[in-house]
Amino acid sequence: MTKAASVSIGLVFLFATATVSWSQSSPAEDAVREAVRRQAAVQTLRQTLVEARDAELRRDLQTAAKRYEECYKLTQSIGSGYGIEMEQAQAIGGLTSVRMELAHAAYRRGDWREADLQVSRALLVDPKNPAAIAFKQANDKALAENKSYLPSPAVVEQDRKSTRLNSSHRIRS
Repeated sequence: MTKAASVSIGLVFLFATATVSWSQSSPAEDAVREAVRRQAAVQTLRQTLVEARDAELRRDLQTAAKRYEECYKLTQSIGSGYGIEMEQAQAIGGLTSVRMELAHAAYRRGDWREADLQVSRALLVDPKNPAAIAFKQANDKALAENKSYLPSPAVVEQDRKSTRLNSSHRIRS
């Protein structure tokens, strides 16, 4: 009885490992899957670039920034050597341009922290951009000069939470 049980268990184990080994893909299949994934990403990149440019032309800078961010992430996932140098340059240029417009708008209304967030993101994708570097220096100076007048980040976050809470509890007429 014990011998029959061990043989049965052995056969179950043998068949279980055989099905696992059959389901593994070959390096050629993995390469084909990766090529298809990158080709699909290139198509998505091109379509998203069109959407980003359209949003920028409509002056919907928040949407344009989001779309250019998506484009930049796609270029990073695709990698170099796949003929997307032009698209990558457009994604970086568009992202930097839109983020700098948002930074200038925030600076004009005295929201230097928001301006810092926008210019910092632009500098992450284009660290040698002279206009962004100069703007960051001016904004850092404005932040330092007005530090005593600015609410702490904790107070700003508390105000945002309070505003969201109040807007969700409004009585609709």
